Amino acid sequence: MNHFTLSPIDHAFLGHGAYPVQFIFYYKENIDIDALRDSFSSIRHLFWPVSCGRLERYEGLYLCRKTDQFLSVEETICKQPLPKFDSPAELASYAFDIDLNEALAKFHVFQFEKGSILSVNIAHSIVDGYSFFYLLSMWAKCTKYRKSSIKKAMTKILGRPSHNRSLLRLELQSVEVPTEERALKHWLFDNTGLSLSRKKEGFTLENSKWSTFNVTKDEIKKLVSISFENPKELGLSWHDLLSALIWQRTADKWDSSGDSLTLSSAFDFRRVSLQVNPRYFGNAIRACGVRVSKTEFEKSSLIDLAQKIRRSTGEVDNASINRCLECIDSLWRSGGEDFTSRIHVADPDNGLLVTNLSRLPTRSLDFGTGAPEVVVPMTPAPRSAVITSIPDGYSVRLSDPLESPQ
Repeated sequence: MNHFTLSPIDHAFLGHGAYPVQFIFYYKENIDIDALRDSFSSIRHLFWPVSCGRLERYEGLYLCRKTDQFLSVEETICKQPLPKFDSPAELASYAFDIDLNEALAKFHVFQFEKGSILSVNIAHSIVDGYSFFYLLSMWAKCTKYRKSSIKKAMTKILGRPSHNRSLLRLELQSVEVPTEERALKHWLFDNTGLSLSRKKEGFTLENSKWSTFNVTKDEIKKLVSISFENPKELGLSWHDLLSALIWQRTADKWDSSGDSLTLSSAFDFRRVSLQVNPRYFGNAIRACGVRVSKTEFEKSSLIDLAQKIRRSTGEVDNASINRCLECIDSLWRSGGEDFTSRIHVADPDNGLLVTNLSRLPTRSLDFGTGAPEVVVPMTPAPRSAVITSIPDGYSVRLSDPLESPQ
């Protein structure tokens, strides 16, 4: 395969304000840049979409074509001290925008007196979080074992990625797109978990505001035990309960307009879809959305909200995945970037996006000097919450709306 047409979900991440999947990783010991570059050269043919210079428009859709363009791994020697990893303003110097007309990915190593920062930025139109770390894990293993016979074995063990987007279009049919704005918003959210609103604003790391709170394992265990007191609530996971807790806290903290509140979370459908396999390199995510009126929200307990969240993910099956793909595809064909520029993963007026990164494969990101000491998701998504693991439980980082009450 030397080219592919972007899938419907890929197209949802195009248009004005489209953002990438971006992380920075701090390593206590300096990374060997030569080893990093050498190993990337050996696997770039497997993950060739990241080396493509730009996307091409063809018959109303976008396609990605394999090129001979070489994507370099940049290096900068830094004399300044390490940045504060909880400060978006300081971290902004180590993040880079993606221009889809020039490059679909950027890799940069910053060498400090004590350690290295690896900054990786890939267009969301060609990868989701799983694909992002699939690439990094294979890259890390090939770097670590580059001088041994294990290197070839590792690529075989991890497997060759699949780029066949056509599998996500096999059973799609055109569906009618509502013309009335309110009906269109409800139709999109109910079928895809995505929100349609005004055009995405210029939300950058410089004007981001982060806050963090921790939840201990004992607190989670207490919530789980409460949920098991009612047989109807059996099956609630710690993620459902923690998401509900986050929803309650942000509802109190953030201003929200309208008469309802929404929550979305990403569901990786590689495990349930009949079309894609576990090594699919692209977007295989479906947003699961919950909408609750403000009146109902105020009356709902944390367990009530957790049950709604559980139901939204539990209903994902092959039929709902196809319906999601059909709706996004039909929306794109009816309006293109005019619509995708208005698509949000979290409604900018009353939404919340919860992303669970508690199972990040950080141990597999050893490029020869050990696993990263610090991992920071850098995607500037307002009204979002990112869950990561800490020794005694979970840490929740909130990214506030552009205008948030003090």
